[in-house]
Amino acid sequence: MRVKGYAPNIIMCNSIFGYLEKPREILKLFDKMVASGVHPRMDAYVMLMRKFGRWGFLRPVFVVWEKMEEHGLSPDEHAYNALIDALVENDMIDVARKYDQEMLAKKAFS
Repeated sequence: MRVKGYAPNIIMCNSIFGYLEKPREILKLFDKMVASGVHPRMDAYVMLMRKFGRWGFLRPVFVVWEKMEEHGLSPDEHAYNALIDALVENDMIDVARKYDQEMLAKKAFS
């Protein structure tokens, strides 16, 4: 994945994510980014989960969550909050509560 001769980096990809408006396009770029050797940081995952959640697309939120775990990142309080916010905004209070309890059980954020 090269853009006009420049090798991609996480900052360039995050900027492009900010402008794309279709979940499928974003996830496709995300997969290309990872395949090209660019390793997303936690802020990229959080940004995508927040964006999809605001749009009301929960399936991509969970896809991003799973990719985050597959790539060896353990969710931090920002990731949990992005997921929980997306669930609450989409009236999935019981599922949001489950993730809130999971986050509190980890006690990694105190």
